[in-house]
Amino acid sequence: MMLSTTLPPELILQILSYFDLHTLAILATLNKSWQNFVRENENTIYHSAAFLEGYLPVFGWTLDDPRTKSLYSERTWLGITNWREFCQRRRQIDNSWIGKGPSSVVQYQKHRDSEHYRRVHRIKVDEKAGYLINTSQIGGLAVTDLETDEILWSLPVWSVRAYAHLEYEQGYAIFDRLDGNKEVWRRTCDIDPAGDESRINNPASAFEGYDQDSRPDERQVMVRTHVNASFPPSGRGHFSPWAILHMPEPSRAYRFVYPNLLVASKERVTRYGFWKWDRTRPLSSRDDETRCDPYRFAKAEHRELVNVPLHPFSGPSQVTEANKKQIIDSFTAVHVSEDGKHIAVLLSGSRLLFLPNFEEAIASSSNNNPKPHRNLELEQKLYLNTYDIQLMPPRDSRSIYLAFNHGRIVVVTSLAVFVLVPEISTEPLDPHSSPPPPTLIVRRIPYFSNPSWLDACSCLMLSETGLFLNYDPSPSQIPRTFLDQEMDSEDQVLHAILMRELEIQDIINNYIDDQDEYEQYHHLPNGDRIVVPRQFAIEISDRSVIFGIDFAPYCHPSNAALLPSNVQHNPPLLIAL
Repeated sequence: MMLSTTLPPELILQILSYFDLHTLAILATLNKSWQNFVRENENTIYHSAAFLEGYLPVFGWTLDDPRTKSLYSERTWLGITNWREFCQRRRQIDNSWIGKGPSSVVQYQKHRDSEHYRRVHRIKVDEKAGYLINTSQIGGLAVTDLETDEILWSLPVWSVRAYAHLEYEQGYAIFDRLDGNKEVWRRTCDIDPAGDESRINNPASAFEGYDQDSRPDERQVMVRTHVNASFPPSGRGHFSPWAILHMPEPSRAYRFVYPNLLVASKERVTRYGFWKWDRTRPLSSRDDETRCDPYRFAKAEHRELVNVPLHPFSGPSQVTEANKKQIIDSFTAVHVSEDGKHIAVLLSGSRLLFLPNFEEAIASSSNNNPKPHRNLELEQKLYLNTYDIQLMPPRDSRSIYLAFNHGRIVVVTSLAVFVLVPEISTEPLDPHSSPPPPTLIVRRIPYFSNPSWLDACSCLMLSETGLFLNYDPSPSQIPRTFLDQEMDSEDQVLHAILMRELEIQDIINNYIDDQDEYEQYHHLPNGDRIVVPRQFAIEISDRSVIFGIDFAPYCHPSNAALLPSNVQHNPPLLIAL
């Protein structure tokens, strides 16, 4: 092999370690010499690319290192034998999340008629372990295999209260009782069998250094004995009682981020440390395409996501005397990224605010100014560094749910489900200049488009390769003109989505074309505007099952047999704005 350079191969490889995947793909097409060089050194080259792209946190980790394997689920690793295939798989998953790759609708617990499985309330997903957990509107808890849809383990309806909230991380499941106390169950395979029995049968020794009142109580032990009669205790996805946390006062919300559980009451937050159970107080689009993405195109490409051209809600260059008045809205949800650097805020009128690197923005403000000036400077810095996206007309759509994980934001509104992927700069903010315009990709999932069922959505979860929510695509949403025709149920649902899509498109087009926002808000005497969504007469579903979008591509036909049995193999029901 002869390259058009006299540099030694070691130096060339060092230079190529700064090339991203896109540049490497171009390099391999320049000529046969470069193509051969990349092929002969692909493991070294793509190992560096994996680190550069952020797929690998530590450069020294090998492909077979258990730490590398633990980063991603089995779906990502399926069929992977080298770094080039790994980078290709990660890029394919990323592309699927932004509507440039295949994705599939999945329904879980599909063939079970029990109300325990058809009235889902909360969902948690552990993709690395290969299961999802859910509580029910009528009580109980179930663990379901992500690939086979098999029920791996469950707690009976009488043992878990109706509408129980659920928290889960690192093999710990936490849910609340009617009296407000919190049950903690731990994945059985993570517990030493002898230690587990000692913990329950000899609590004085097992709980040395622990809060003695937190040991599993008789109720948990009795439930475990009952469940073990149906599910062998050594099975995958099985749990054992680990603790009962007694609340010092009524709690209003709780959140578990391993290893700490935060419980909020009316006036304080209580932290429970997992190892000792100690309690302590106190807009611009990235895409070149701006056209809408017709349904037939997305359907032909097996995509569940469709393009949503961005129409900025506001910006410094658009401020006029007419719109300087305040827009008053209420909070629906606030989520922080896993690394604690970025905040996503969902307001009630289908409006999303996203502030990347918020601590950096605050720290970059000058501390030398007097306090009023410093506050103004801080507000301006935060304003310029904030995404402000009006996803749907505020009078026609209200916010339902927000999720923010793995660098992706998903929003459920009463009209649609959106996926937003911000491109966050890793460069530190310059305190003397404004940040660059934010880059954002917005996609919509037309399969979930029925207001009655979206309005009843009570949970939304994101994993590395999928999203999960409770939904009910019941035939009641299908127009009567279609039901009268001779067609199978899948065609009926497809036609229903098409008709619903036309309605949504009309709403969006009318909002975009109407530059006068007067009708979108209630106007106060002082000129301020307040978000007051219209009241719609909708039928709330009494059925709620787990649906998901699977973004993990299966690249080789030989892997078809490994596809989850509950994935719809027909062309995806995709619709584009």
